[in-house]
Amino acid sequence: MSRYELTTKAKNDLQAIWSYIAADSVQAADRVETALFEAFGFLALNPLAGHSRHDLTELPVLVWTLPRFPNYSIVYDPASSLCR
Repeated sequence: MSRYELTTKAKNDLQAIWSYIAADSVQAADRVETALFEAFGFLALNPLAGHSRHDLTELPVLVWTLPRFPNYSIVYDPASSLCR
């Protein structure tokens, strides 16, 4: 099993995203949430899969956009000890 740890802000963002989508459709919110957690696992196993976004930040983070839900991106630290 892959390991990853979400920051408090990320957990809050996930709840806000789910609540926003669920206002229209709980099933859709669940699908997006499932895709996010699948992506977290994928990125824990493949920490260099994302790409830099120097137009957004100079921090040493990578960005992964969800293929099925391109309006949602994950920003993560590939150097984290949890990504090894």
